[in-house]
Amino acid sequence: MPDDVPDSEKLRRLNDLLALQREIATRKTARWIGRKVEVLVEGRDELGRPYGRIRQGKRAVVLGHAEPGTLVDIRVIQATAGQLMGARAA
Repeated sequence: MPDDVPDSEKLRRLNDLLALQREIATRKTARWIGRKVEVLVEGRDELGRPYGRIRQGKRAVVLGHAEPGTLVDIRVIQATAGQLMGARAA
């Protein structure tokens, strides 16, 4: 069976799907805003900020000082499709 869908249409469809997936992921992670979560600090990102993972496996950036290998509590203040960001919680 010949492929009769032009490459330009394939690319447009792919971009539509990727945009939809990004939108869905952003909406899902936005539910974390305001929550207090525990982060296992793994290292520092390209901007020098501590980052790690929460228990559910999501990546989180810690605003404030945190050493790799430590557990810190943060209050989530921002969420994108790929990660959470939060300030140290008291």
